[in-house]
Amino acid sequence: MADYLKDTNIKFLTIQTDDLEKINSEIENILKEAFPKDSSLQIEYVMRYDGLGIKRTDFEEIKNCFERAKVVERLVIQLRSKNLDFNNRKLIELKLDKDNLINSYLVVSDNNESWVDTKFKHLQSRLENYKNQNRFAHSIFFELFIQLVGIISGLLLTLIGSIKLAPIIPIQYSFFILFFSFFLIFSNLWSFILVQIRVLRNKLWEIISFKKKPMSLIIQAIISTIFSLILVWLLSISWNMLTDIGKGIIDK
Repeated sequence: MADYLKDTNIKFLTIQTDDLEKINSEIENILKEAFPKDSSLQIEYVMRYDGLGIKRTDFEEIKNCFERAKVVERLVIQLRSKNLDFNNRKLIELKLDKDNLINSYLVVSDNNESWVDTKFKHLQSRLENYKNQNRFAHSIFFELFIQLVGIISGLLLTLIGSIKLAPIIPIQYSFFILFFSFFLIFSNLWSFILVQIRVLRNKLWEIISFKKKPMSLIIQAIISTIFSLILVWLLSISWNMLTDIGKGIIDK
């Protein structure tokens, strides 16, 4: 393989048809400038959309499929040698996967260190133009927010359910038995619920967004506010119930 290589993960881009054309033009220009007489190199395209995968060397075919597709799942643009000689060749590979961060990357390799560094920075700069704000929904703070809202909501729902049902169950310490039983059930369900929340998040805020505009920061803030209001509402209900219980104990 080549002596020098630079690579990076690509995430949180929005790629429209015009953007795809510009990216392809960049790679075509690199090919023309570096290899004006070298016919052993070519640009290949791989795209998976609507459950179908295609491999082409004609960009117009890829562009037409991109425009017709309902859901673009993955896109690969690769400048590579037609032969199998890996000892002395240039390589550029851009791979974009809407659901898989590990599978989305840019790689540039060659025996010429300067060429690798220049072309890598040039393409990376181009991709920076298509950054979106989906990174917020995938940040560690958002993960922490989901965990806090989920666990506190589960705890409050468990408390509310126990307070409501305890009076109609004629056993000693019914409240505590119900509370620990409900919380045990919730703690076992939470792992499954969290996975489904992440699946929904990945659909709403994709790692790579093809063709559709991502949610703005304002919309993301509105959604977070709604979850916060629900949490406050549950806290208010629980507090009122606990206050009523406390008053009842004092009156007795």
